[in-house]
Amino acid sequence: TMKKKFFVLRSTSSSGPARLEYYDNEKKFQSGSLPKRSIHLYTCFNINKKKDSRSGRFGIVLYTVPDSFTVLTETQAEQEAWLDVMLEYQNEYLPDGDVGKEHYEHVWQVTMQPKGLGQGKGLKGQYRMCLNSTTISLFKVSAKQPQFSTQ
Repeated sequence: TMKKKFFVLRSTSSSGPARLEYYDNEKKFQSGSLPKRSIHLYTCFNINKKKDSRSGRFGIVLYTVPDSFTVLTETQAEQEAWLDVMLEYQNEYLPDGDVGKEHYEHVWQVTMQPKGLGQGKGLKGQYRMCLNSTTISLFKVSAKQPQFSTQ
């Protein structure tokens, strides 16, 4: 909405797993109101930074299975500080058997057609193509694990 919001980053505790909460303003947070939204960081398949082309602000994008959520910061230093803590908290609370999340530097939404690679690997529909220095992965928009990954 491009309106300022008040964000709270909570680590794993007896009240639940690490999460990012947001409120319309600090007053609502202080009064004990429920957050407008709460995102458990372990459910994010990726958290990365980006620069918002419209506002010029520095962003952090949290990618969950059904959607993505962007938080904009005023400065690059704020962006780095929030991102570092979010990535640390992301692996604090993982279900048994889960290992640390792979971090992707870039994520794009793509449509796979039943041609070439799409046909050979059975890939069709909306995917998120994720890239880091060693891996390219394709996540079906409704999946937590990559459908296709190569190094």
